[in-house]
Formats: sequence, structure tokens, C-alpha cells
Amino acid sequence: MIVITCPSCGHINELDTSLTNSLLHSIVAQAASLFAVDANVILSSSKRRRVAEARAAVCAVMRHQLGMSYADIGAAVGRDHSTCILAVRRADPAMVAQLTHAVRELLPAP
Repeated sequence: MIVITCPSCGHINELDTSLTNSLLHSIVAQAASLFAVDANVILSSSKRRRVAEARAAVCAVMRHQLGMSYADIGAAVGRDHSTCILAVRRADPAMVAQLTHAVRELLPAP
């Protein structure tokens, strides 16, 4: 368990890293192969369009399929929660659907 404080709003968040890390790496690896982007670059500070689109798709899958809070998503991908809100809103629906389909067997049953 990791306790993270948001630098912009001060929200204190506890993140269960055992589940999140393995699942995050699996989702990022799938996104990297689907969208032809290096997995390490998805989690980097790169602002290139293709990288940002892949990162947004990862954030959207984590939000909609795993029900993670924006603060948890931000902690997992190294972003502020407000950045994750914007990323999920702007995520390309086709990319999100493609990634969701690719990681469906990795996701916990509803």
C-alpha cells in the first residue's frame, strides 16, 4: 500500500500497488503493441500526440473497466488526477474500444 498526496489539491490517496502494478503493466504492454508506441514512453512525460493518445486510452480503460479513481490512475501513470480526468474525456473511443477488447481477459470479472 502506497500513500500519495496530490500536489495540486492535497487529496490523500492510498493505492494498492500489488493489483495495480501488474494490471497496469499488462494494460500498458497491450497498448504499446496495439498503438506502436514503446511501453516505457507511455508512462513517460512525453507529449507527442501518439503517445498521449495511447496514454489516454490506458487511463480510460482503467477508469471505465476497473472503476479506479482518477487519483489512483494518476498515481499509476505518474500524472495529476486532473490530467487524468481530461485524458479520459478526450480519449479516442475507437482506441479505448480496441484496448478494452485486447485486455478483456486480463480484467477482473464484473
